Amino acid sequence: MKNINTYNESSLHLTLKKLYSLNEGDRTEVVLDGHIYDIVTKDQDVIEIQTKNIYSLKEKILNSLSKDRNVKIVHPIPCIKIIQTKDKEGNIISCRKSPKKLSIYSVFNEIKSFFPILLMENFCLELIICEITEERVRTEEKEQSKNKRRRFKKNWQIVNKKLDKIIETKTFKTRQDYLSLLPENLPAEFCVNDIKNAFKIDKTKNADCIKNANIMIWTFSKIGIIEFIGKKGNSKIYRLSK
Repeated sequence: MKNINTYNESSLHLTLKKLYSLNEGDRTEVVLDGHIYDIVTKDQDVIEIQTKNIYSLKEKILNSLSKDRNVKIVHPIPCIKIIQTKDKEGNIISCRKSPKKLSIYSVFNEIKSFFPILLMENFCLELIICEITEERVRTEEKEQSKNKRRRFKKNWQIVNKKLDKIIETKTFKTRQDYLSLLPENLPAEFCVNDIKNAFKIDKTKNADCIKNANIMIWTFSKIGIIEFIGKKGNSKIYRLSK
């Protein structure tokens, strides 16, 4: 019988769960302390694969950390997404690359309400920069999405997401791990526009990096790795915390 926690599991989630549960003694879909965890290791440490809505894990993660378990959240960020649309018979109608390009900086929209946990001693955030295929099925009429989050109805539904390629894996655990996301040669005292301007010059950064600079700085100030020191005009000025 299929576990109730896996009914809506995408191929992307399942593939990552398999990749992170290869060590001897690892178990998947484990009930522990009243919660269901994706992976529990032989040492009773916890690994959660979360493709979106990281904030929803807050209670589970705090519960595990309170019991001195090591906790890792694995979050995929699709910097390249192929959209494959099929008809109801399974025939491919179209296949195209999505114009939307996410970056590692998009994670700050996921963790902004999760900030009290980010630098806890036994916590680790692992980001998987990847390529995925999003599978859609064409519908006869325009419909609301299954999670009821569409602003406008569409004539397709997402039915699956598949992992095509892992490009890079980055781990965030310490103050320095997070600070590594700031541009190089940033002045000792800086504002958000200094960061945005540096990203605009850096050819490895895209519009998503610039868009998320504000929420990154907000998060860094909340976890105490930078500090607000005043204002210059309308700009808030920060420096690295000592």
